[in-house]
Amino acid sequence: MDLSNKVAVVTGSGQGLGLAYAKDLVRHGAAVVINDVNQATADAAVAEITAAGGRAVAVVARFSPARSSIRNIRYRARVGPDRSNSPSNDSNHSVVSSGSISGR
Repeated sequence: MDLSNKVAVVTGSGQGLGLAYAKDLVRHGAAVVINDVNQATADAAVAEITAAGGRAVAVVARFSPARSSIRNIRYRARVGPDRSNSPSNDSNHSVVSSGSISGR
């Protein structure tokens, strides 16, 4: 599976299964948005992924399946503080939540 030039928003990905999903997506070429409710946890996950050569950015926000929640996370990934190297400058995103992938 080649996910080059794709960006995945992975909810709950600061640790545990969410982080495992994010790392797997990165192994397949995707850039990831680490979405978690804890800034320190999200930052640690981003540091781990980027240290291994992957592209990731942290966005701290609560997630719900509502489209407004998804738009908010995407927006914050693009324009948040110091997002000059953000992996999500395009509109080609998927959202990963509880092990499922959904398109835009």
